[in-house]
Amino acid sequence: MGCCRAVRRKKKDRLTLLLESIDQVRLIMDCSYRAASAELAVPAGSAKRWRTRQRNGETLCKAPGPKKAQPLDMAEVRKAVKDLDHGPRRTAETGRVYQQYRNGISRRELAALIKEVRREVRREKRAQQRRVEWRAPGLIWAMDDTELLVNDQKVYINRIRDLSTRFVLGTWTGSELIDGPMLALWLAELFRRHGPPLVLKRDNGGNLNHKDVNRVLADHMVIALNSPPYYPPYNGGIENSQGEFKAALKARVIGMPYNARVVQMGAELADHDLNHRPRPVLNNLSACLLYELGKPLGSDYSRRQRREAFEEIETMTVEVLRSMKRHGERAQATAWRRSVERWLQAHGLITVYDPQQVLPGLNEKWAHN
Repeated sequence: MGCCRAVRRKKKDRLTLLLESIDQVRLIMDCSYRAASAELAVPAGSAKRWRTRQRNGETLCKAPGPKKAQPLDMAEVRKAVKDLDHGPRRTAETGRVYQQYRNGISRRELAALIKEVRREVRREKRAQQRRVEWRAPGLIWAMDDTELLVNDQKVYINRIRDLSTRFVLGTWTGSELIDGPMLALWLAELFRRHGPPLVLKRDNGGNLNHKDVNRVLADHMVIALNSPPYYPPYNGGIENSQGEFKAALKARVIGMPYNARVVQMGAELADHDLNHRPRPVLNNLSACLLYELGKPLGSDYSRRQRREAFEEIETMTVEVLRSMKRHGERAQATAWRRSVERWLQAHGLITVYDPQQVLPGLNEKWAHN
């Protein structure tokens, strides 16, 4: 409802300016109302109708469709809409709600209300989700694959960034998904250039978990932290970053014939712009500045200290496995992830906000804390 009214207000302002422009054209050209309207490519009949409404003090822009005369309790309609099943972009069973209130609300107004309520529901869900704050600049990196259609050519993208500062350390693009051996070489180069992090967060893709990648992590004493499968709240920050990057890359290469070198250059320029953009979430500082200021933290962890961290996490993992009712590869991955998180939390490197604690009777399959 609010959305529709805002659109009509903007249209009313435009129509008011248009009528003033017609009057000015009539004075300058000394012509009829029809001729002045034609000069501005406005149908004369529409212009006269708007003028009549203006003189009578009526609304210039009226919502299309039949007018709804039945009194309507908007609080009741809003509750009915909120009780629907809302997805990220669509809402189920909206037709049933329209049939129930069709005598008091138009389809257009109901669609605007549904969109508004859907956003509200998503905000509430996000507020109740478990959230991890990464507090150590330069110590915890994230690696993620994504893809983008650039001028009818699918481009595969791998990005590595610092989670605390949101500084992008590197982006790889290509016509094929980067494989494990190539990714291992690129990762080793980034470690050489920036110094290895203490933790590398990644999802469960085969290339990201390739034996060559694991070997590079082991050689540099980097702790692997795999994201839980099918659990978006754990990866929300990365997904937002990917969307922002895709928009920036598309703006640079749209309309150009596909060229791998041009796309890679566009990706690097997009990263440069995003790294140097002040952000409210970073107290209006840039990711680049915060990353440079936090660099000394990485040198605080020697190989001996990293080895001690590994041993502590392994001990915690064994204890977690003993307390779990299930065993196997998936249980081991869950136990390792929980132990890494607890170790990071105990050392002040992350803060975990969990407003909804897992209920005692909830299956461990759905527990990610």
